[in-house]
Amino acid sequence: TLFPYTTLFRSGGMGSIKELRSTTGRLSWAGGILPRLRWTVNVLYATLKDVEREQQDGTEERRAAGREDTRSKVGLFPIKRLGGVHLWLLKLFENPVENLIRIERMKKPKVSWGIITDASPKGWGAILVKVLDAHPKQLVPVEAVEGLITENEAKLLRVDYGESSSQAVMEALAIVRAVDKWGQKFHERAILIRSDSSVALAMTKRLSSPHPSLNFLAAELVLRLEKYQVQPVALHHLRGTWNEEADWLSRIVEREGTPGPAGLEVVRLKRAPPWKSSHFRL
Repeated sequence: TLFPYTTLFRSGGMGSIKELRSTTGRLSWAGGILPRLRWTVNVLYATLKDVEREQQDGTEERRAAGREDTRSKVGLFPIKRLGGVHLWLLKLFENPVENLIRIERMKKPKVSWGIITDASPKGWGAILVKVLDAHPKQLVPVEAVEGLITENEAKLLRVDYGESSSQAVMEALAIVRAVDKWGQKFHERAILIRSDSSVALAMTKRLSSPHPSLNFLAAELVLRLEKYQVQPVALHHLRGTWNEEADWLSRIVEREGTPGPAGLEVVRLKRAPPWKSSHFRL
């Protein structure tokens, strides 16, 4: 009853706009319960908006005039315009016991681990911290990681390499990569995520975004949070000037000859290799 319109996605060629509208509405409701669905709702809404506009402004009529197939396509849209989201949804609903059950503890665990992240257009950095239950809480750095961002990664995420316009996307990528690296430590625990990017934190909070690249990274993040059954995530926006350690890590290209901040002197630092398309789940 939650998702009766799998026939829409199994049709392969053309789908009904009416069923797309109904499916999007149902998934929007379900996304309030299952955060992993929220990114798909954004894609479906965008597709629905585009196909409805094309039906209304005459775009479809002009296309029909140039096609050999004279059959009417009014009220229909090509399934391929969903960009593969329908395949992910079909896979998700094939095993509802495993994929559609979310465990929420009656007693919320205390935040015990955290990550502090930052990014520049050509690099990213993250620090794993242990959160001590003190007053006020203390963050003890345990490990750090840094990585170069390549032109290929920028291309995969559809942003301009090395440009300031890619900043928010790279900040979000840093969060995804940090959770991916230390996810085993976060299993069934509540964690803290600190960043000086309000955009990346908003994506993490909503687990979706109107921006296509950020929405994709939100999908990558939620799959990792669900895999490790991470409990509530506490978010903290850190002023850029206070994010000294993570900022230094992210500026690999620019910092040559610059000594590291005192907070990283006793922390083990690793260099992470760039991601290829195979590192992304979707």
